[in-house]
Amino acid sequence: MKLTVKSTKELLQVLDETKEALFKDRQCIYPYTEWEHKRAQIKERLHRLPEYVHQAVEVINIEEQKMGRPPKLDLEKKVNLFILVRFLNKSNRLAEESLQYFQPLFGVDVSYKYIERLYGDPEVKLAIHNLFVLLLKEEGVSGDLAGDGTGYSVSVENHYRTNP
Repeated sequence: MKLTVKSTKELLQVLDETKEALFKDRQCIYPYTEWEHKRAQIKERLHRLPEYVHQAVEVINIEEQKMGRPPKLDLEKKVNLFILVRFLNKSNRLAEESLQYFQPLFGVDVSYKYIERLYGDPEVKLAIHNLFVLLLKEEGVSGDLAGDGTGYSVSVENHYRTNP
């Protein structure tokens, strides 16, 4: 059988008619508008992230260090660096390498060990907690939730009340 332009158009027309007949009840299940709306919200929140970090750090009272080397970065820059490294989703060494490439933009020159120490820094932990609470308040979510990343509230009290 020889395939011609005319026969190809006829076959495509038959396929289109069959497709319409079989899938006429199906609606478009791809919610473009909802996803674009959520994307715009996330984009706007990411643009406001430095404001949120500043507010979260602002309420922390830090005693001045009397001995030892002065800190390389202030707390706000540490938290921003920590968040940036988490966004990069790379190991500390690869994150250090990425930061070296963009050192003129960020103005941060730190080693992988410095990034590693941010995970255990109590001031950074406190600032991240404040940031989490601030974002929850901004979203209008009550404070009765667990911050374990699942998004589900956990309360043993509610569980035992329903099943005695």
